[in-house]
Amino acid sequence: MYESGRKKDPGRKLGADTYRTALSGILPGNQKQILHDIVFVEIKKASELFYILVLKSDELIPYSSVFIELDCKYWSPEKEAALRSKMKQEE
Repeated sequence: MYESGRKKDPGRKLGADTYRTALSGILPGNQKQILHDIVFVEIKKASELFYILVLKSDELIPYSSVFIELDCKYWSPEKEAALRSKMKQEE
């Protein structure tokens, strides 16, 4: 059986696929899969403005890194851009 173009390994029951499914139930919402290189660029950019908290576990499942970016849901990116634009005009 193939999944996403790769051969499905029946011995992977407790592997990355199961882990990803479990995380979807725990952390519902806007999830995306991106390459580690891109994640580290995003972390570096964020660290210029915010403190970064790193939590490490002893998990040994390959390709199972989880990066969580917390965002306030009461303030949209559009409202943030409008506020910053207005602040620049008042300078």
